[in-house]
Amino acid sequence: MTIEDDDREEVLLRALEGVQAIVCFHTGRDLPRYVAPMLREPTPPIGQLFGARFSDLFEMARAANPAIEDGAVMIGRERVGEPFQVRGWSYRLYPPPSFVAGLPNMGSGFNSCLELSVVPNVDLVAKSSDHGLYLFERGNWSLVRKPAPSLAMGWR
Repeated sequence: MTIEDDDREEVLLRALEGVQAIVCFHTGRDLPRYVAPMLREPTPPIGQLFGARFSDLFEMARAANPAIEDGAVMIGRERVGEPFQVRGWSYRLYPPPSFVAGLPNMGSGFNSCLELSVVPNVDLVAKSSDHGLYLFERGNWSLVRKPAPSLAMGWR
């Protein structure tokens, strides 16, 4: 999957179905600034390609260590056009204050995603929640879809 794909919302919806998570997509050899790994033992494996089966990967990682859901998942690629891979399962986000300070507080996770979306090398930040799937790109956000009532009961 590349962020440029026309069907990225559908891929993200399938991949994050039933998962309440923050996922940061980035391009470059290094991780973006303002993210820090939260050490977890055991550490789930990394390097898997991101795709429609991400929810299965997330469940396997969470089974190995339930604490991973406390942080953001980092999904990266070295260059535009390459596939995204899991680079880390539990990262703290601490973007610098930006224009978001003037917006109403939508919650620390929401505001952190929005602020991180303007950091260089961050392509997209996705946040799934009880309200649906939020996408954050270059300081803008959208709610892709609210979960169907039958799915909402399974979302945390």
